[in-house]
Amino acid sequence: MSLIEIIDKLCHVTTVLADLVREQSNIIAQSDVCIMDDGADGATISDKMNQAYDELDEIEMALRKI
Repeated sequence: MSLIEIIDKLCHVTTVLADLVREQSNIIAQSDVCIMDDGADGATISDKMNQAYDELDEIEMALRKI
């Protein structure tokens, strides 16, 4: 497997996992199991998810330049 194929698979997997996390968070929020956004700065599940998505985007963009 070439480096570009590895990078492509890695990007695909992270996208799939991010979609799964999004679905899980929606289910958790709908079932009132936990609060997705309690107003605390940078400490909510939603904030952490958004930060992770941003970092994944940065990693993907950097890898695609290789």
